[in-house]
Amino acid sequence: MRKVDRLAIRDAGLSLPQLMENAGHSLARVVDAYLQRGSPAESGAAPQSSEEARHKPILVLAGNGGNGGGALAAARHLRNWGQPVQVALSAPPGNLSEATAQQLRTLHKDGLRALWPAAPEFDARFPEWLQEASLVVDGLIGYGLRGPLQGDPAVLVEAVLDRAPPVVVSLDVPSGFDASSGAGAASGVVATATVTLALPKTGLLQGDAAAAVGELLLADLGIPVYIYERLDIGGVRGLFASGPIQHLVDEE
Repeated sequence: MRKVDRLAIRDAGLSLPQLMENAGHSLARVVDAYLQRGSPAESGAAPQSSEEARHKPILVLAGNGGNGGGALAAARHLRNWGQPVQVALSAPPGNLSEATAQQLRTLHKDGLRALWPAAPEFDARFPEWLQEASLVVDGLIGYGLRGPLQGDPAVLVEAVLDRAPPVVVSLDVPSGFDASSGAGAASGVVATATVTLALPKTGLLQGDAAAAVGELLLADLGIPVYIYERLDIGGVRGLFASGPIQHLVDEE
């Protein structure tokens, strides 16, 4: 996927912000579909209706790289569709990649104010955001994870694991799992659904990740087929003929 992404930008002329937009729009569509379903009951409590879910905020967790940029793009789409959204970053705004920072600036101009673990109000407000959330979007780390989660991303993931929100939708790979091998630590996100991008990652159905991806969906990033064929990746032509989001595996 690194090779696919690089070639899509260098040869096909797609930009990183454009790929983030495509990822974010697909992610937002899946999140919206889950909101319309409502959430299952927790610990014997009554299930949350779809109407109740749509009036509670979505908590978007965004990392400092491309995965976070896609999650922030999704946050903007969801706000445009009338859904309340709160954003927690895994790093201060000044430490975000340029494309991800631009996504945040757009949200900031629209009135959204994000938190991050070192922010003065984080300890007081983040637990409340997590408690109130109808759904959590995991956009912390995509296919680039090497080794166990550390630092502020681990702080956010551990908080989610402690709270066990009704629904968690991960972008590309549940944070904490290796996209190639499926290896992960106890602190990895356990997703209700995973929206993986462009191609299924080999690790999603292997190792520890197999029990953490939930419902597995594949979203089209808009990368031309010739890019895959140039890299000797077969079976892509016609993959999205029936729609831009393909269902791969049911939630267990």
